[in-house]
Amino acid sequence: MRAIIFLALLASLGTAWGQTAPQPSPSPRTTREIALPSPDTAAALGRIEEYLWNETRLGPRVTALLALVAAREMSLAYEWALREDAASRAGLDPAVIDAVRRNAALSGLSPDDAQFIDFGRQLFRQRRVESRSFAALVSRFGRQGAFDAIMLLAYPATSGMLQRAVDLKPPNPEPLRPMAGVGTPAGRIGEFVTLGDRPPLPSDVDEDSYYRLPLLRRQELDARGRDIFDRVVGADHDAVPRGPVGMTFLSPELVDPVQQLNTALREKGALGTRTAEIVIATTGREMNSQYQWFVHGGGAARAGAGQAVLDAIRDDRDVKELDERDAVAITLVRELFRDGRARPETFAAAARLFGTRGAVEIAALAGDYLTITTVYNALGMRLRPEQDATLPHRAGAPVGAEWQ
Repeated sequence: MRAIIFLALLASLGTAWGQTAPQPSPSPRTTREIALPSPDTAAALGRIEEYLWNETRLGPRVTALLALVAAREMSLAYEWALREDAASRAGLDPAVIDAVRRNAALSGLSPDDAQFIDFGRQLFRQRRVESRSFAALVSRFGRQGAFDAIMLLAYPATSGMLQRAVDLKPPNPEPLRPMAGVGTPAGRIGEFVTLGDRPPLPSDVDEDSYYRLPLLRRQELDARGRDIFDRVVGADHDAVPRGPVGMTFLSPELVDPVQQLNTALREKGALGTRTAEIVIATTGREMNSQYQWFVHGGGAARAGAGQAVLDAIRDDRDVKELDERDAVAITLVRELFRDGRARPETFAAAARLFGTRGAVEIAALAGDYLTITTVYNALGMRLRPEQDATLPHRAGAPVGAEWQ
């Protein structure tokens, strides 16, 4: 029902954008369609999907398998329904699909299939992967192929958040259901443990980049990559910057759409900087991400969020005493993470306060930064010495790559 209401709102908003309203279909079929109220966001997501599903060198079979693993680990029923059909068409054996669906042992599968599934299970369940597993992925596909594989595992988080926000139901009468032992434990809300002393830098983490691959140099890129580098970073620079922009250069065709997505949501979106940073900080809290909290908790503070808002997010406090806009934005993100869906009244309140575009952008931001955090975890990204771990760590949540 909410998807039907959403599409009606979408059609009614078309003339406000100065363009012909898209004709509603029975249900949105792609992440881009759900994001259409935010046109620049939709365009960026469409380009990311086109590259990941159709243009990487991994091949359709590996692409389909990784997408299934991500859908299973995040219990994304609609995404699973879409990707299961694609997996069958790509030639994935039904036994492999069934093993992913049922969280079965991998002993009967081929070594390659077992490697990909195990990598995904480690990433989601531990918020990190073992050094040998990361090294094996790079050995198999090279630097760019490994990054594309990681993005295929991480990107469905964005799709899933948007699907959950509009309560998109799968066509399959037997949807993928949550399963014990699958996915990332959120920890016990409001109950915290001490992380202990900062551990030493692992031997496979680069001392300059602070993740498992060194910062790319301009001369390492092909002609197309150098063109993108010169435009985004500047021809007068030798290496990519640290952080998400530099990481994306591991697969240069993703640089522009990822940058476009970030700009659309954080700088040109309907939410404004303050609310956008509150949404990202809340996402960092729900992911137990020290890095995201350090960067975007600080960003929210600088944008004027106020101590009461920051304390409520950080410490899992009730938000009923906060300003309604802040409370609804935080609640929508919490529900997407904790309940796997947004309550109709929460989504309706977000649409009333921020417009349909703003409500969609809250979900897209949560998905985008869940994706980014998952990529960080796969690459083994660590906090730098000047970045303090100030987010209370929830009891029962995995201690990820940042603190290993």
